Amino acid sequence: MANQYGNNLAILIEQRFGKTVEELLNDLATQEMTYNDAAKFLSVASGTIRKYCYRYNVRLKPCPNPRNKPEETIPPMFYNKQINKFKANRDELELKALYTELRSDRLNRINVLSISWTGKKRA
Repeated sequence: MANQYGNNLAILIEQRFGKTVEELLNDLATQEMTYNDAAKFLSVASGTIRKYCYRYNVRLKPCPNPRNKPEETIPPMFYNKQINKFKANRDELELKALYTELRSDRLNRINVLSISWTGKKRA
């Protein structure tokens, strides 16, 4: 396993493939491998691959960004007014229950930071 303090990756590549690191990285670039694919192929971290690519001025194919997933299409049945109306009613009921707990005279988990800690004078 290669680490950041030595040329262990260079030794590993020369033993396994009989090539220099630069030659192997150029071969991987011509195969259009991503950094993650190259890391799996060589059994090292993708950061190590990036470091050696930077060192030898080799560019691999960038890894796809997991945040850029294609948006899933929503079936037309979910655009139904009845469903949106039900959801709006449910949200409104939840909000009313929250306000009821917030306005309560008794201390609870909702109003613990919003009520006065001094006792109310009762007539």
